[in-house]
Amino acid sequence: MNRAVPFGLAFLAVLTAATVGITQPAIGRAQESVRTTSMLLAKLMSSLFLSVISEDEVATIMKEVIAKVDFPMIITDQDGNPRAWKQVGVDPDRFTPEELAEPKNLSGDPDYRKLLAARDRLKKQNDPLPISAGGGVVVGYVYFGQPGSLPYLRLLQVILPLLGLLTFLGLLWAASSVRSYQAAAFWASFAKGLAHQMGTPVSSSMGWLDLLKKQGKVNPKVIEGLESDLERMRSILRRFSKIGGPPNLEPVLLPKIAESAVAEALARFLQDMTVSVVSEGQCQVRGDPELLSWVFEIFLKNAWEARRAEGARVRIRLREEGRYCIVEIEDNGRGIPREKQRLLFRRSYSTKERGWGVGLLLVRRIIEDIHRGKVRLVVSVPGERTVFALRLRRD
Repeated sequence: MNRAVPFGLAFLAVLTAATVGITQPAIGRAQESVRTTSMLLAKLMSSLFLSVISEDEVATIMKEVIAKVDFPMIITDQDGNPRAWKQVGVDPDRFTPEELAEPKNLSGDPDYRKLLAARDRLKKQNDPLPISAGGGVVVGYVYFGQPGSLPYLRLLQVILPLLGLLTFLGLLWAASSVRSYQAAAFWASFAKGLAHQMGTPVSSSMGWLDLLKKQGKVNPKVIEGLESDLERMRSILRRFSKIGGPPNLEPVLLPKIAESAVAEALARFLQDMTVSVVSEGQCQVRGDPELLSWVFEIFLKNAWEARRAEGARVRIRLREEGRYCIVEIEDNGRGIPREKQRLLFRRSYSTKERGWGVGLLLVRRIIEDIHRGKVRLVVSVPGERTVFALRLRRD
């Protein structure tokens, strides 16, 4: 999915450029057409004023001509008083020519004030064109605006790229959903298959162990070791069965789970490392104790396998932060190279030559998919410190 992002951004850039390339010339042509029409109308009105027809006839022709335009327009006298108009929110027949000839008497009329406001608004859009009566004498002005289609064309320049962006995000979401479904289906199938395949030989081994115990000819320490190992195998199978099944969460205290996981790790493999658990708060969450213990075990095992020869240490710090419990696991081992860090939680990664590298994938499955929390690598400086952080909602 990450590879799709650059292609998606390139598609959006092309779509935006194409939209602007198509609509901008249309906007330019529309604006030029409006200005040309307004100039022709101003020249026509100038010609009318130079002719011998009466002022009433000029007013009549003025209204007939302006009725043909398809954009906002106001024709005024030399003092800026409206005499004819179109598409400005006032009925073109609202006032008679006699009323318009006495603008002082209309100063309190709301429709006339609306005309004056429209005139000022059109003046901000385009410079008014003068109407001359000869000899450079200005007898009026043509105020004009933009056709109603222009805002839609400009809006189109935003809408099409926005639709493209929404489509791209929708496809990313769909791809992510499919990927999540496939991952969940994989874990369910893998975990159930493993539990089924390993369950039979483990049960059989338990039966053989019972026979050895009954014979009484085997060293008790050997029996104890076999029992411990078989119980651990059964625990692993239980964990995998939970990985593939529906979650069964209950209130748990994370500090107790962390301390128990550390005690077990110290007994099994962690003797040559300094381990500490620091808890700043109760940190109660809803979770599966066995799976959460597995998460701590994975991090402890990884820290042990990446430990330095001397002074190896690992620290687990738990604290409450608002509605969440934050767990930080820090060690001073080999660390993770920068170029490998982006692969964590997405692909198998191991510092061991023959390691499977599924530990962190299991952590992500347990924390994010089952417990709806978050897990991330905070920092890793090879040879100095590596810090992972878990975030779970408090109960």
